[in-house]
Amino acid sequence: MSATNVPSSGAQVFAITELCFLICDPRHFGDLNTRTLYNLALVSRTISDVALDALWRDIRGVDRLARLLPRDACGIFVGTRPDDEVPHIPRPDEYRAWHYRLKRPLTEADLTAFDKYASRIRVLSLGPLSWASNAVYERGGELLFDIKQLRNPVLPRLKALYWTPDTNDGSFGGYFLLNGPLEIFNLSPRSKIFPLPSTAAPLQETAMVRAKRAFTQPLLSWLPNVSEINISAGPHLPALSGEGGERLTNLQRLYCDLDVERPFVRDLSRLPHLRHIALRHVSAGPFGLSRGGFPSLESFDIATTPSTMTELLRSVSSANLQSVHYTLRHGQTWDRPQTFWDALLPNHLPSRLVTLTSFALSVYSLAMSSVAPLYACRALQELEISALNIACTDADIQQMADAWPSLKRLVLGVGLYTPMSAHVPRLYGLWPLATNCPNLEMLELQLNAGVDGPFDPARAGGQIPPRQDESRQPLQFNPIRSPCGDPTRVATFLQVAFPRLSRDSLGPRAGPLNGSWSAVGERLALAAHFIDYIPLTIKHEFNRRLVESLHDALVLQFVEGENIEERMKELLAEDPQISERRSALEGRLEKLRETQMRLDAL
Repeated sequence: MSATNVPSSGAQVFAITELCFLICDPRHFGDLNTRTLYNLALVSRTISDVALDALWRDIRGVDRLARLLPRDACGIFVGTRPDDEVPHIPRPDEYRAWHYRLKRPLTEADLTAFDKYASRIRVLSLGPLSWASNAVYERGGELLFDIKQLRNPVLPRLKALYWTPDTNDGSFGGYFLLNGPLEIFNLSPRSKIFPLPSTAAPLQETAMVRAKRAFTQPLLSWLPNVSEINISAGPHLPALSGEGGERLTNLQRLYCDLDVERPFVRDLSRLPHLRHIALRHVSAGPFGLSRGGFPSLESFDIATTPSTMTELLRSVSSANLQSVHYTLRHGQTWDRPQTFWDALLPNHLPSRLVTLTSFALSVYSLAMSSVAPLYACRALQELEISALNIACTDADIQQMADAWPSLKRLVLGVGLYTPMSAHVPRLYGLWPLATNCPNLEMLELQLNAGVDGPFDPARAGGQIPPRQDESRQPLQFNPIRSPCGDPTRVATFLQVAFPRLSRDSLGPRAGPLNGSWSAVGERLALAAHFIDYIPLTIKHEFNRRLVESLHDALVLQFVEGENIEERMKELLAEDPQISERRSALEGRLEKLRETQMRLDAL
């Protein structure tokens, strides 16, 4: 074989399809810019296909699809007359009402370039390119109806459609994409879409008019049967009313902020694969639901009245319910909590005590004693309460810590402008969370940190937690509008109880005495600065023992006031195996002296 026929090393490398996929996959090398992908597409046929897939996989708008049609078949117009065609896309300050329009019917030959690229699209965002008053509107959607006459579905591999229809542009053409192999459908209209008056000549209506007319029909008549539907329409669309939801047999996830009426709720309860529901406005019952409803439900996020929520929970038959989020409708009171708990944790479904890992409740006012039935759910990892006033005591914290050893997130969010509750836990009352909940990652609540004296772990009934794995998530601690006492004592307790505490978590939500909490943060930062100088890079077993001993010495210094430098010298002298490293640590000791002086100065 002649040298000229031997493929170059680069050509051989880029002929490996798997390698090309790896190069263009954003999960491995991050998102590549358009120019880089374009250059890759010129290297070889193999990587050209892969790079083109990456370029067209996730696109915004269908303008580029319209530009794939021949210019003799499709033109750019700034008006309704034939002579209003312009040779190029006008600037926004020239014409905002320009559009694409066919000059003749499309043929199979016109779609050669279209077919090459349209089949690569997996994700499409269709809507206004800007939310500003002088927005650049979406173009190209006005041609989708005509393309659909020859290619149905228009985009044969489209999996996710994020659709923001607007009456001012061609985004309504997205209606003609709903019959493809969709899996995710996200609908968020930009403005209210009013029903169109009837006409005597419906066949003469444009594709956009037909799309708008269909769009304003009841949603249940045209919603695609996909696995995930998200509707964020607010006041722009009518309620989900009437029957027809039973045809959504593929639905697994549903989010909707429209009013949801009783017939649709009944249909939802019978869907076999529905796992996640989030409904912001559920009309009041009764619904006439049986106990065998929602067989596959895993998460339930509902905003409604107490009686309606109780009826819905009673109907849930799923043995794998993991998350419940209940938002009490404005003006309602949670006056019968025991009825709610009986519906959520029924005796005939004991598995619920094991599967439930997350619970959230939004009410006007709450005493933590009313959530006591939840203590039976030993696997609970997240509890989030949102209320203007929350009555929580040290005893409540103790019960939560005893009941939920796997707790990761505890948020007791109170109103930012309401008076401080008369019943809040003390800072030292958080000790049970430190000893019993080693996986805690978020702690947000209102407390009283006005400490009177140093903290005594022995008297508190626990031991100082062992040094924890630094690779784990840091603890975010937000003391909401909480009074703060002596910053040194507060920092001492937090360092001992929560060694994974994030240095940056004491933010502006700490309240009117934020200056004191800022001082706490400064002391915690200095303590972390000190730990950084401990020789953590020493790999021998005896040196690991030294590191652990030094950490214990740091804790002792906080608790008993022992001088760190003296303790470190004693440890070095006690172990003859590390005497040879004494000189190497002298420099670190000098830095420790400086840190000790800064601590004393505070």
